[in-house]
Amino acid sequence: MRRLHARLRAHPLGVRILEAASIVYSAGAGISRYLWTHGFFRPVKLPAAVISVGNLMVGGTGKTTMTAYLAQRLLDQGKDVCVLSRGYKGGDEAVMLAARFAAYRGRFAVLTGPDRMRSARTRLAAIGPKPVFLLDDGHQHWPIRKDFSIVMFNALEPQDSYHELPYGFLREPLESGLRRSDAVVIMGADLADEASLRRLKGAVAAAAGRAPVFEATYASCGVWDIQGSRPLSTDSLKEQGVALLSAIGNPSAFERTVEVRLGAKVLKHFIFEDHELLERQRLEDIARWCRENSCATVLTTQKDAARMLAGWGEVLRGIVLAYMSVDVRFLSREREFWDLLMRRLASYET
Repeated sequence: MRRLHARLRAHPLGVRILEAASIVYSAGAGISRYLWTHGFFRPVKLPAAVISVGNLMVGGTGKTTMTAYLAQRLLDQGKDVCVLSRGYKGGDEAVMLAARFAAYRGRFAVLTGPDRMRSARTRLAAIGPKPVFLLDDGHQHWPIRKDFSIVMFNALEPQDSYHELPYGFLREPLESGLRRSDAVVIMGADLADEASLRRLKGAVAAAAGRAPVFEATYASCGVWDIQGSRPLSTDSLKEQGVALLSAIGNPSAFERTVEVRLGAKVLKHFIFEDHELLERQRLEDIARWCRENSCATVLTTQKDAARMLAGWGEVLRGIVLAYMSVDVRFLSREREFWDLLMRRLASYET
């Protein structure tokens, strides 16, 4: 999508087409927001806590990483957790989350499907304590009422992306979206240049009103060999270099995290469209490049790894395929974030 978008933005006719389409999109989305926010339609209140993790931009902002972060800490507090996901393009996020929390079977579930209300009711009908629902990519999901809404931003997003679709990548204007937020988290804040971060923080703070704005980043939790399911030393990545492979919404943050957190030398980054399924020929091309350039390791994201197991063994033939596991690390005020969240959920405590 972003490659096509860049080609259109580079041509005068393409710019006019995008501008006209943005007017149509903005009108349609605006009518939908008006109907939901002015009582024509009403979201349903579930008898359990609902935390929404969403964004205002199309593309990667760290939603899945934040969802996993919240799930782990809620589980550590003894709460049951259920993630409600729409399962977009095969649901690789859901597959990754299910694998990551497999040890919490019975206390953690991830349900996918376009009707997330039905998924929630299915879980509520099950025997056991009511879970905390995590509504993945939920900020524009109107049918379910949220108790706490977190809006994520990517600190590395170019400034000219902040226009409504399809001229830019905003799903809705900052003002309307952030008025419904309870907390804003800017991910990768320490990876962005100071001037860009300052502009983003100013624009977000002005639109967010009373919602506090937090800064966070991606913390590496280690590198794992997919085929052998074993941890790898990062020393070899620093000495020999690594090729990156990603089909996510925010490849620049992945690359910067590898360079900054692991200190790895990135030889090449194979970037594909978000959620794109890689054909065998493309995998063979990557393997061929690695052999021709003496690159012994291909590093991908945990989300991509969840759907890349099949077919890699015979294609690699001696090349290590690994993934980097990441978590959210607040740069400051993490306790303030959790105090705010838990106060909102206090009414559900038994």
